[in-house]
Amino acid sequence: CECDLYKPNYNNDPEMKNLMENFSKQAQQRFNEYDEHMNEKLQKCKEQCEKDIQNIILKDKIEKELTEKLSALQTDISINNIPTCICEKSVANKMEKNCLKCGGIIGTAVPELALLGGVSTHMLTTAATYAAIEAGMREVVSHIKEFLTNFNEYLVDLTPIVNESNYNCGTALFEAANKAVSTSCLTTKPGIISPLCSAIKTTGKNTFNHYAQYGSAAYNEKLNAEMVGVTSFNNAMMASIIAIVVIVLVMVIIYLILRYRRKKKMKKKLQ
Repeated sequence: CECDLYKPNYNNDPEMKNLMENFSKQAQQRFNEYDEHMNEKLQKCKEQCEKDIQNIILKDKIEKELTEKLSALQTDISINNIPTCICEKSVANKMEKNCLKCGGIIGTAVPELALLGGVSTHMLTTAATYAAIEAGMREVVSHIKEFLTNFNEYLVDLTPIVNESNYNCGTALFEAANKAVSTSCLTTKPGIISPLCSAIKTTGKNTFNHYAQYGSAAYNEKLNAEMVGVTSFNNAMMASIIAIVVIVLVMVIIYLILRYRRKKKMKKKLQ
């Protein structure tokens, strides 16, 4: 029959048969994974439901026990049976308590204020010292730059030799400068010494001694200017501490007077 020629013949085609088997295996695997996932979700839901049921049972049990215990209590308490106490506080008593509170607060704050003042003074002094050192270094560097303007060849930048430890020491500055120009002196032509090397080797020690003196003078001038502010801060801090101490002493005296009057009044009542 001509129709039989166009009928699908999957069972006899090995490729189609192989493809159908793979599809069937993959579909079955997906179904198995879905079943496992659903089983896990069902198990979690079941556990959560059991926990919720236990919580509800426990809550009902606690409510029932509380209801039974509260119902067993005596409920015929009248207002007249409640004890009353009228406390009359005098102005002296109130003042005494307020003085105690203020004295405690200020007594705690005074040591902390003193500590804060000491730390602040130390920080200001350290900052003033650093500023003075920077001023001394700048002074030495400016003189070295002026010294280098006298030379046109075989120049070496000598400003990096200045640091916090040698700006006020002429010998250390001279040794650092001599070391810095030693390479430049070696690279000159044989028999010819550069003017910079010659100047450093002949008059460099005296020159850098003068520069160190300039640096020390700039350091002292800057430090004195900065310490004026530190001294003003110390004076203001000391005045504040003295004022607070005086206030504390006045409040202590008031407290002692009020306490004495209260004791005297109590003795009269007892008599």
